Amino acid sequence: WEGTSRTMRGETNNVTGHAVIIDSSPLRVQLYRPLLAQRGIDVVAVSPSLERAADLAEVSDCDLLVVDAGEQADSGVLYRLLRRAR
Repeated sequence: WEGTSRTMRGETNNVTGHAVIIDSSPLRVQLYRPLLAQRGIDVVAVSPSLERAADLAEVSDCDLLVVDAGEQADSGVLYRLLRRAR
């Protein structure tokens, strides 16, 4: 991402950022992409696995982590993964 502006705040026309999406539904991922793009946010990684959230967030140095925790996610596991990501 060298040479890319990495700010999440500022003028709406100048907002740029990178996102990781964790969601098991390909349909929802397809819906997220254009919504994020409209706001100047590029999706750099996608995974259906919650366990990969922290690793993908770290490797991609993302500004935004979009997680569909679903009903099966244990809140303690989710908290630890997100804590590790940032």
